[in-house]
Amino acid sequence: MGFGAAYDYLVYDMIVDTIPAPDAVVAWLGGPLQELGIQTLGVAKHEFKSPVAGAHAYTITAVLSASHMAVHTAPEHGWVQVAFALCDELDRREGLASAVRAFFHPKSVKFATFRCGIEDGP
Repeated sequence: MGFGAAYDYLVYDMIVDTIPAPDAVVAWLGGPLQELGIQTLGVAKHEFKSPVAGAHAYTITAVLSASHMAVHTAPEHGWVQVAFALCDELDRREGLASAVRAFFHPKSVKFATFRCGIEDGP
């Protein structure tokens, strides 16, 4: 038995000096990702009261033509996580990594990937 339809999860945990404004992230979704052939179909965002004066605390989720993604922030730790769930899109991993790094300018990045799917029938 193997797996049928698969999703690739790509997760970038980053430490940054400055967390970008949520509107800048939404604009970014329409730029470099679109250049990789990934369209943003819809966006939801919620801003939280930041524990750090002048810093941004938010969660953004987006429905993509290739599935979905989320951006989470924790300004008290200088932390941003960008997580993509993509339908068979691992061939775009390098382009995504470059786009994420170019936009967020991380001091450090931990990257994780895993594949999920449904088992083929008997």
